Amino acid sequence: MRFLIPLALLVAVGIVSANDSNQTKVFQDSWSESPQRPWPGAEWHANRAQDWQVQGDWLQCLTGESHVAGRTVHLLTQRIEDGTEAVDLSVTVMSTTLGKMRDGACFGLLIGMGDEQTDYRATALVQQAPAAGGGMLVSLDSDGKLSLRDFSTPLKKGGYWTIPGNVDFRKLPEIAAATKTFPVGTFPVRLRIQWKSDQLTIRATAQVTGKNGPDTVLEVSDFGREKLRGGISLFSARGAEDWFLFRGFSIGGWNELSRAELGSGLGGFIYLGH
Repeated sequence: MRFLIPLALLVAVGIVSANDSNQTKVFQDSWSESPQRPWPGAEWHANRAQDWQVQGDWLQCLTGESHVAGRTVHLLTQRIEDGTEAVDLSVTVMSTTLGKMRDGACFGLLIGMGDEQTDYRATALVQQAPAAGGGMLVSLDSDGKLSLRDFSTPLKKGGYWTIPGNVDFRKLPEIAAATKTFPVGTFPVRLRIQWKSDQLTIRATAQVTGKNGPDTVLEVSDFGREKLRGGISLFSARGAEDWFLFRGFSIGGWNELSRAELGSGLGGFIYLGH
């Protein structure tokens, strides 16, 4: 019989000076060392392949269209094996145009996708709309709201090809949300999600690098740690005037139990849809 460990979920948003984790890094992206190319690298799978490119130090999402909002880039070589160990996920997000985000735009991270019976390549197809095995979305949206939302309950409407389109991710089932808003259109933002093995708390923080300012906190109790187990992905929807850019993705803080032996990655494969 499996018991859920009660877990308090703490989400904080602030404009503070961003610092790297002191914990051991398990993974660090290589985009800063990459030439310009329409491919995120062998460790990643992009949905859709034509929607992403590496340019400069950044991985760019090349579409802000609403009908395909919810572009993802999945990490193929690492997953969260057990929610009881310490984890530290972080990524910096920028916009090609500073200022107001498009209505319904958001960016963040998907966690807890798939399960022990699902092949990691199938999990890497999660995109655009919630469905079984879709995990949870931690995102900052155009309303300045940092939230944790269910991405595993299928929508009832049809849509684009086999996947529902024009999804407003602000309307997904809300697990938790900050009570104070984040200054919309302020970039770059460092998004960080952390939890420790000896504390029943998850902390997600959005930070504007190099500046000081207010913060906001939310807390959720009785949160089962098994919900954290699964795949990890970047998430981009609609963008600002153009699109969102990502860099400096890293994973740290966990023990050997979390280091999934998924091979060297495929770097993209043919799919029909999620």
